[in-house]
Amino acid sequence: MLHHGDRDDAPHSEGFDQGAGATLCPYFVPPGSQDELFYCEQLCEWWRAIMAKRKKDMGVIHQVQPSSTPHRIHRLISETNYDCEPDGYFNCTVQVSYNY
Repeated sequence: MLHHGDRDDAPHSEGFDQGAGATLCPYFVPPGSQDELFYCEQLCEWWRAIMAKRKKDMGVIHQVQPSSTPHRIHRLISETNYDCEPDGYFNCTVQVSYNY
């Protein structure tokens, strides 16, 4: 079974040029047989089973609160030296350019 959710007032299809042009449908309509829909349903069931197993294997998730210890600061290399806080460690973004 294919469910598109609550469509409210959305039309099932609409045509360009006051109906004289091509008709467009925003909802998936399988051409011919239902084989493609059946395959999609199987994929959904498979994915739900994978996610359920992951959740079961993961166990309980504990949220870790931010610590009060100093964090590494993002700095430019030109702003640093061996004794910069905290303890000479820092985060830095580097762009590497290569020229021939």
